[in-house]
Parts: sequence; C-alpha cells; structure tokens
Amino acid sequence: MGSLFHYCSQLEALRSNPEWNQVFAFSRDRIQSMMLEVAVKDKDLMKDDFMGWVLFDLVREMRKV
Repeated sequence: MGSLFHYCSQLEALRSNPEWNQVFAFSRDRIQSMMLEVAVKDKDLMKDDFMGWVLFDLVREMRKV
C-alpha cells in the first residue's frame, strides 16, 4: 500500500520492551482510504529493520466510536 501521510512516533532508544502510548488523530474529511497501514521498524544507524505491519479497517473502527 502506498502512503499519503507519514507519521513517526518518538524514538524509544535502548529499551527491550518499549511502550509508546502516543495518539495520532486524523480528520475524517482528510481520509482518502478506508484502510490504515501501520509499519513497525527498529531504528538502526545504517538501515532501519522492518519488524512488521498491521492494517486497520477504518470503516469498522469508526463504528466503535
């Protein structure tokens, strides 16, 4: 999936079990897709290591609120 917007969390350096507890808010009128892709990467000096990703169905998530 291509990304229209790219948001990054704060770096949690030198922690084996990091916890972010950050909130990213998106305005409904700016949403251009019904899927939200979240990628998790491990920050390294030379190249970031891809850890995994998850897709959220925004139609389903919006019904919960």
